Amino acid sequence: MYKYNNSKLKRTLRHMLLIGIIASLFAFAAFALDGKVDTDVLRVRAETSTESAEVGRVRRNDTLDITGRFGEWYVINHGGETRYVFTDYVELPDNITVNTTMGIIKGGTINVRSEPTTESEVVTKLAKGTAVLINSIKDGWYEISYVDYEGYVRGDYLDVLSLTYSKSEKTERKEKAVTTSTGTIDIRDDDGGEEVALTYSVPENYEISSERQKLLEYAYKYLGVGYKYGGASPEGFDCSGFTCYVFKNFGYKLNRSSSAQINDGTEISKSELVPGDLVFFSRGGKAVGHVGIYVGDGKFIHSTSPGDVVSITELTDSYYSRRYVGARRVLDL
Repeated sequence: MYKYNNSKLKRTLRHMLLIGIIASLFAFAAFALDGKVDTDVLRVRAETSTESAEVGRVRRNDTLDITGRFGEWYVINHGGETRYVFTDYVELPDNITVNTTMGIIKGGTINVRSEPTTESEVVTKLAKGTAVLINSIKDGWYEISYVDYEGYVRGDYLDVLSLTYSKSEKTERKEKAVTTSTGTIDIRDDDGGEEVALTYSVPENYEISSERQKLLEYAYKYLGVGYKYGGASPEGFDCSGFTCYVFKNFGYKLNRSSSAQINDGTEISKSELVPGDLVFFSRGGKAVGHVGIYVGDGKFIHSTSPGDVVSITELTDSYYSRRYVGARRVLDL
């Protein structure tokens, strides 16, 4: 009787799965997409970090040759070299989202390590032909994700696939009519501090709850804390890490990413916003890529972007007004 070689069978199934994944991704594939710089000056980096060497600068309305995306960074062709720019400051054609670039393990079974060094702990091992997502590059090592594992593999053990992207249908949001009145809220720090009065519009006969006021006071404590990719503590926040941290202090568990948080709570229109609601924006080629907490008076508090800090921004700011995509209510009125 013929016996199956289990190892060979597993490799065959894995390759069949990989072919299916790649085929679906490459429904919209390209060697490159054009993106427009949407800030006065954008630094071009050697790797995916604000601490990486600056190897050039591009200016507003310059066209970039985008060849992929590693996490929050676009991979670009800059003067014939592979370089990186932060996604926040690049405009893509309408409804286009660049997918996180995939790579294929090569060279046999390789170690995935906790840090980009051969001395660090082995997180798992991956076989040749395994497809992974590439999140960043550091010191010649790729930071990758595979199922529930995250870690680093050496650059020479990974084949990087071509750019893929997706298109979404543009939908118009209809604002609900709502009768509003105005009010004020005072925010102070733990020591009393300087009083900050915010005005806001709310549904008729509504008074802001003590829970919402306490949540805003708590959020304000972290003004000035630096941005940290993947951060969710006072040592550094990314945008969704900040909202998660603030709401968790009041017993609310939000989804970890901004694209998932837009499913938390209930949808509300812009005209229904009251302090303590979540506001969402497109960013970096993502339909939903940024989140903040509305504080009233047309402003929101958020952890902005690498190199910046937790701050308060106007919803009418030119960058954010063009990217506003919706709001959600998690706290009861």
